[in-house]
Amino acid sequence: NNILTRSWYTGAYAVRLTMEESRLNSVLIERGDRVAIQGDGHPTMAAALVAFAPYQFMEGVLNRTDSGRRSVVDQSIKAYPLYWCLSVMDWYWASGSDEVFEQYFLEDIRKLLDARIADFLQPDINLVWMGWDDRLGNGWCGGPGDDCGDEAKLTFAGLVLRVCHDLVHSLWGLNNSSAAANKSLISYYQTQIQNMTKHLKPHLQSCGVHASANAINAGMLLSTNDDDDDDDP
Repeated sequence: NNILTRSWYTGAYAVRLTMEESRLNSVLIERGDRVAIQGDGHPTMAAALVAFAPYQFMEGVLNRTDSGRRSVVDQSIKAYPLYWCLSVMDWYWASGSDEVFEQYFLEDIRKLLDARIADFLQPDINLVWMGWDDRLGNGWCGGPGDDCGDEAKLTFAGLVLRVCHDLVHSLWGLNNSSAAANKSLISYYQTQIQNMTKHLKPHLQSCGVHASANAINAGMLLSTNDDDDDDDP
């Protein structure tokens, strides 16, 4: 299909243009007042991994934007560290690097994720930024009288659940001598998924397209029938 082929190459080489020596670039960087921000390049990284397999390059990018280990730009934006976690797991599945994932990145993913599990669906959570304009009708938020809105909060909750789900999937994929420890972590995060799913289910009818997308990607069934089994994720 010529249209699909042209679309694929257009997307792939648009991504390739952003890949500099040690970072993913953007028009904002060229503007002169921005730097590479963690999580901001999540879809770009995913496309690059499929098109070009730059595993060592991406490992370096992820290392430099790891707020679980060092202070990075805009780490206070609650969604960005979670998108960073998703990019690490995309990189892990593409590269198959069990050792680096387990010995270097896993602890940081857990640190960032556990903080968001602890305040899951808390009404006073300050997201700082979640979407913009046509995406969520929202942007910078959390100031006096601005609680970010229900769709932004539900979208973020779905994102937390999605990261947790992907982490369990990644832990199952590890092939090493730490099988017993991994099973303990898997059990812990499966329990967290069940608990968060129960808390999110009553809000599903209020989910817009963005919150619903994250819930689907997290493996939730978007059913709100009264006779649903509450233990069914």
